[in-house]
Amino acid sequence: MAGDSVGKYVSSSPVDLMYTTADEMIRALHGRIDPPARFEGRVTDDTILTLATLDSIEASGGFSRAQLGRELRRINPRSGRQIYKLRGRPHPYFLSRDGDSNGAIPRVLAIASTSRPWDFGELAFNIQASTTLTHAGPDTQAAALLFGLLVQQGIAGESKFDAMQLALSLSNDIRALTGSNFVERWWQLSQKMRRLPPSDAFRRLVANLGLDQRATSSALVALVMSAITDSMVDGFEGMLRTIPPGDVDSTLAIFGAAVGAYSEGSVASGIMNIIESALGQSSYQVANRSWKLLSTHQHLAPPHVEWR
Repeated sequence: MAGDSVGKYVSSSPVDLMYTTADEMIRALHGRIDPPARFEGRVTDDTILTLATLDSIEASGGFSRAQLGRELRRINPRSGRQIYKLRGRPHPYFLSRDGDSNGAIPRVLAIASTSRPWDFGELAFNIQASTTLTHAGPDTQAAALLFGLLVQQGIAGESKFDAMQLALSLSNDIRALTGSNFVERWWQLSQKMRRLPPSDAFRRLVANLGLDQRATSSALVALVMSAITDSMVDGFEGMLRTIPPGDVDSTLAIFGAAVGAYSEGSVASGIMNIIESALGQSSYQVANRSWKLLSTHQHLAPPHVEWR
């Protein structure tokens, strides 16, 4: 939630104030100053659709494509071209025919955080059932599977190193399933960038990939950054120091969820309080909702992931 909201706030600020705004938010993220008075904690469709996915899972007692489709057609997503296409096609057997953007990826957080750990087959089935409601692009499908796998493994208590090795071992399967070599590209870039400071890595990634809405741009950048960065706030800072034009909020949302599955959230409480007030629920309440659903599958220690 924090990445989405902070990214939206900074990227939508006037151009002549963008760097000043980013610097203020970086200091506020670390808790060095109070959040700017102009920051209202607003979120984008990335958070709205993630929470809607969680609502649909709660309503069905588990993932249901039909229930998710009903939920996505019902809500006001505030944006998202593919969602409006879905609304125009109410048939229950609807499959998206296009969509190569990152729009279907953030909501996978709700699926991954409520799925049985160590069952990639079930996770992959549910993720593709979700993403094909709105996005048919091979790269989007592969990016969603990688994102979901990394989040699921983090919640299960696996190390990031082991999760990345697992993702690499499944790259052939994901390519066969989706027709995309997204995982291989992610791995190669992660190895190439892993020794660089976050700001330098982000700058190089954006120079090579851009930061537009395509999965092979913003989502790939976000997932590489999550692979090479251990601290959520340090990653946010590294990305906000550059502030290129593009889909900043989705990039920070995907990054924040992926890296947050492996470490305690460290976003300053002042920022989180504003976001949670705007949403009407706290990150802990959302995490508890997902934990209750997860615990119906089997007895596990409570996950440490925070929806930040």
